[in-house]
Amino acid sequence: MTPSAIIDSFFTPGTVNFLAGLIGACGSMALAVAALHYREKLRNERGDKKPVTTKLLRPAGFTVGKELDDLTDQIITRLLVFAASGAMATFAGTATLRLALSVLRAKPGWHQLLELAIEHALWVFPLFFMLSMMTWVGLAIWTWRAFQRQADLRLGYRGETAVGEALNHRKVMKVALAIYHDIPGDGAWNIDHIVVTNAGIFMIETKTRTKRAGRHSVEADVVECQGEVIRFPYWNDERTVMQTDHNARWLRQFLNRLGLATFPIHAVIALPGWNVRNPERLNIPAMNANGVVQHIASTVSQTASPLDESQLKPLLEALDERCRTVDF
Repeated sequence: MTPSAIIDSFFTPGTVNFLAGLIGACGSMALAVAALHYREKLRNERGDKKPVTTKLLRPAGFTVGKELDDLTDQIITRLLVFAASGAMATFAGTATLRLALSVLRAKPGWHQLLELAIEHALWVFPLFFMLSMMTWVGLAIWTWRAFQRQADLRLGYRGETAVGEALNHRKVMKVALAIYHDIPGDGAWNIDHIVVTNAGIFMIETKTRTKRAGRHSVEADVVECQGEVIRFPYWNDERTVMQTDHNARWLRQFLNRLGLATFPIHAVIALPGWNVRNPERLNIPAMNANGVVQHIASTVSQTASPLDESQLKPLLEALDERCRTVDF
């Protein structure tokens, strides 16, 4: 078989039709990606005015929800590229295989093979196959991890929402001067919930975990507490107590700047849905959402000399300003 015969056997009507279909599929996916970006650009350029110009308070789980929305948008875009790269890898791989079979049948010399590859740019197909496969594999790994991260974020968002809803209980509303959620700290972190009362400020860190039996316990809904460790049935959490303590120390500095150096801070770890054993053994008390409600109500009722609401006005104003960051 001559070099020209190799070209004739490779560029068959079937190959051309397959290439045309691939171009159409890739073009459609590229158009979809472009449409997503154009929609966002159009919103920015259209000049629509918001009906409400004032900033809104951050709702429960705002930071986690925003990260979840951003990740979902990335997943949609990259899934389109993932499908396109898979289709391109299929075409390029098929073309490379057909080319290899044609060359094996013809058995040209190295000089002829090199001349043929340069003249007809046949080297593009193996290169295209390797690049598209690398893209496809990379996106497959990224998508798998993104779906896992998405599930974790969704779980965390629902947990913070559940605790925020529990704080609307009448026992809390009766004693609360204000309730704030997702309070930003001085950095890339936040405090999940704060309840301001005359008897002190309750700082709540929410941790949401799925339930299943594990090596520590066959009871799938029970956690044990010891020192700085929260022992879930399948995992030891050694970070939450330290994180909550860090947040409490920052909050103390925040209160000091407002002249409230002696105002009590009650740090609490909320574990929605879990039965917590021996919470008194933990350096910072941990409890489920209902337990947080009872803890706030009982602590306030046992306080002998609460502060006057007028003394806490600077604190309420500072927290309101700090948490009012959400655009309508």
